[in-house]
Amino acid sequence: MFTFDRESVDLNAPIIPNEGIGIFKLNNHIQQYYDVISEYCFRKITPYNSNFVDYVHLRSPFEMVFIIAECLEVSFHTMNGKLMQVTAKKGYRGMFNGTTTVGMQLDDFSVLEPSFIYDNSHEDYVSTQYRGISINNDPYFKEVESISVFVENIREEHDLIIIENFKKGKW
Repeated sequence: MFTFDRESVDLNAPIIPNEGIGIFKLNNHIQQYYDVISEYCFRKITPYNSNFVDYVHLRSPFEMVFIIAECLEVSFHTMNGKLMQVTAKKGYRGMFNGTTTVGMQLDDFSVLEPSFIYDNSHEDYVSTQYRGISINNDPYFKEVESISVFVENIREEHDLIIIENFKKGKW
């Protein structure tokens, strides 16, 4: 099995909906990222800084999140170990569709990507054209705060069987 290391992380890699960001490909197993997670999360723990809460946290009983290079959140499903979401945050330089970056003004984003509409239930922007991507905004600064790519079942709200199977890791 192929694994990735610190040098594999490219903070300029494109953001691809329903696929991933750089080396972080949706549906890949957490074992493939052992060296990256170890380098960015666990090696920061020293006798003077024994708290890795800044780099690792359990978002829900089904989601373990690792912070990579302080600008990527990679979320794995706890039941099946698969990568379910990658979020680019401040400091990430890669682009979605060659147009959209973290930190750009929402007005510019709206002009460049007109297929995105605001989703009140999730408080983010989703596309009518691209599946598996959402754009979170900072309402105070009126800019793109983060860009997330994810497996499609993550946003299912109506089909209880799909929701239950997702929670069980059956996807």
